[in-house]
Amino acid sequence: SMFSGMFGVPIDSLVHMWGVLKDTAYTHLWTGQDAATEYTIYASPMDGSGDVFPMQTLIVTTLAGGGSGLAEIDLQVSEITAYFRVLLFKSI
Repeated sequence: SMFSGMFGVPIDSLVHMWGVLKDTAYTHLWTGQDAATEYTIYASPMDGSGDVFPMQTLIVTTLAGGGSGLAEIDLQVSEITAYFRVLLFKSI
């Protein structure tokens, strides 16, 4: 991710600093994304002791058309025992 290079830290660190921390299933709505643009969703599972498991990623692309439509994906985070963080970055 371009942010990792700009800040000189691994993407894992950015996910842990800026990611949404959750301990149950939830729905998140990202708004304001550019049309016809690729984004990467990063999910970082961790246990109650703070042990972090392998990062999971999902690449999604917004549609080219405009309008007020809504696109949904179902992201399943596996290997989770207590918490996870999710963060969206524009792919470059």
